[in-house]
Amino acid sequence: MATKCCRGDYPPEACRLIEALLKGYSKYFSNDVLNSDGRRLLERLVRLLLETNPGLRRLVYRVRRNPTLEMILRLAEEFYLCDARALAAEALGLYQPYTYSVKSIYGRTQNDGWLLG
Repeated sequence: MATKCCRGDYPPEACRLIEALLKGYSKYFSNDVLNSDGRRLLERLVRLLLETNPGLRRLVYRVRRNPTLEMILRLAEEFYLCDARALAAEALGLYQPYTYSVKSIYGRTQNDGWLLG
């Protein structure tokens, strides 16, 4: 799955690492800042990115100085083609599935399994 989201010549492992960081928000972030485990993943990601594209050094410098979720998303936009913000929002729990029911004229709901057609 990660290979279809990688831009150009970036290694697929970089996409897997950014997905792990964003999907594991509660594990790798504390107060919207990377914790020590998250920084370990970030350093592996940075090593891969700088081998492929040394022009990202300035952005990587800023991300290392201020490793917030917003800065991680900026870094992801450079090489990750899929929607990283949606991935982060899903991990944060902002996209919650919701259910609703349709009442019939007889007062029963569709979820009850009985609805006149």
